[in-house]
Amino acid sequence: MVRQGYIHLNELFQSEYNFKEGNLFKEPFIELESVGARKKFWFRFKNDLFLYKKVSYSIYEAYGEVLSNKIANILHMPCARYMLADFDYEDDRIDDFKESKGVITVNFLREGERLIPIGEIISKVLHSNVFPNIEKQKLYDVYAIDKKVAIHKMNNLEDLWPILDIYFKDYKAKDIIVQTIMDYLVKMYFFDLITLQGDRHIWNFGIILDKENHVRPAPIFDNSNMCNLNRPKTVLNFIRLLESQKRFLKSKNVKIEKDIHNALYHSKLKFSANSEDFLSNETVEKKANQLDSLEQFLRKSDSTYTQFLLDWIYTLEEFSIERVLVEVEEENGIKFEDKFKKYIIDVMYMNLDNMKERISEFDYGGKYGRV
Repeated sequence: MVRQGYIHLNELFQSEYNFKEGNLFKEPFIELESVGARKKFWFRFKNDLFLYKKVSYSIYEAYGEVLSNKIANILHMPCARYMLADFDYEDDRIDDFKESKGVITVNFLREGERLIPIGEIISKVLHSNVFPNIEKQKLYDVYAIDKKVAIHKMNNLEDLWPILDIYFKDYKAKDIIVQTIMDYLVKMYFFDLITLQGDRHIWNFGIILDKENHVRPAPIFDNSNMCNLNRPKTVLNFIRLLESQKRFLKSKNVKIEKDIHNALYHSKLKFSANSEDFLSNETVEKKANQLDSLEQFLRKSDSTYTQFLLDWIYTLEEFSIERVLVEVEEENGIKFEDKFKKYIIDVMYMNLDNMKERISEFDYGGKYGRV
């Protein structure tokens, strides 16, 4: 499917299937998807299966998908391929897609493969009554609190390692499989830090398993809330705060700086470094922000991982956020409004600088070079 601006699904269905009117969702080439908060459906085109996902709040969500896709490609991070699309459909039965805009992505599963979300893996291990760490069991009080809360609290690098060890315990290459997945999850965690993703919940990433039990990590998908782009009020508030900061440029305004920081890190990580990122034992809603999570990671991780993160930051800076925006515009046949481009540039560079500053606080002896 060639990208030339928005892909108009109405025109595509008419040209490919001669569909003009009637109940579209009774056609054999299309099927509604019930999983997730966004309205979506699968459809066949040529020899591929595609998913259309409607944005819920703002077209910025769709921009977040294509921008994340571009950044992932620059960093050589496997990512589902996203293209901008629109769709206008309503009848007596459904009007969820009236004058809708969103993205389409091609199915990344090969024949005979299935996606296993990390939530399914955690659930299976917890419900087997074989808990990997008795201290964690006491901390989360797994058998007393709602297991849904316990499962979401496991959504971190530290807890997932023993979870995966148990899940794959009967596989001959268990150690290699777990190490491969964990290395990938660390990269995904870095990607979320860099792009300020906050929606990597337990059903939003996972592994892929084929009929012969071969395992591979799933490419990242559902990146629409990059830089808070699924929160229009947060975006507008950040822009307003930066404009206010300029007016107080001659005299440092501590309150505005604090408000800017809070707006920048408004969307907290759902997938984090370790259990200490959860600031409450009663709920999964109180979590550390991206920078504080990064600090927890730096305290416990090997310096090799830190250098890898820095290399990613330098790679993106040298490519430049400005170039990312230009190439996404060219590839999708669109033009971002100036206000949107300035927002992405300000947020991304500010976050990258904050990450480097946080890393430099742990750079004893200058081992990371040009932090």
